[in-house]
Amino acid sequence: SADSYPKAVAELKALNWDVALAYSPIVSMSTIELGYRPIGVMFPDSKGYTSVIFTRQDSPIQNLADLQPDSKVALGDYYSATKYFVPMSLLKGKRVTLLPGLGVSEIFDLVRDGKADVGVAARSFEQEQPSDEFSPKRSSEGFRVIARGDPLPAALVALSPRLDDRLDLLERATL
Repeated sequence: SADSYPKAVAELKALNWDVALAYSPIVSMSTIELGYRPIGVMFPDSKGYTSVIFTRQDSPIQNLADLQPDSKVALGDYYSATKYFVPMSLLKGKRVTLLPGLGVSEIFDLVRDGKADVGVAARSFEQEQPSDEFSPKRSSEGFRVIARGDPLPAALVALSPRLDDRLDLLERATL
């Protein structure tokens, strides 16, 4: 029932939920860190998704090695795995100028308009997924990928640490 990742993590920390449907990788990782017990995944047939770093087709930037301290990187908010955590790990050791806290359309607009050299987005491993921010049509819009992250963890279903082990029946019913 939380309308943002920070609110979901706060609910988890307070142990307000008996069952967590952790839709995002950040919330899924938080369930494990806070002692929730994973019992399954929300989308067992999903091929998942990852994070990509992209630029304009006409950019001289070919890969991450081409980034310089004055290169502007358009990022999402801190609670986004695809638009913050994974790109920051890909940029580890690089000196760049960060433009954080942006929405998806802002990221694409800044890169398109040349106000950012590269941007970040989610890329689904399946066609026609709502979470596919860098779908194949983005190439025809003048963008290209220069780096991609590893696949992100599944959206977990997890039980609160306050629930006792008598919930084995529930676990068996979900398998």
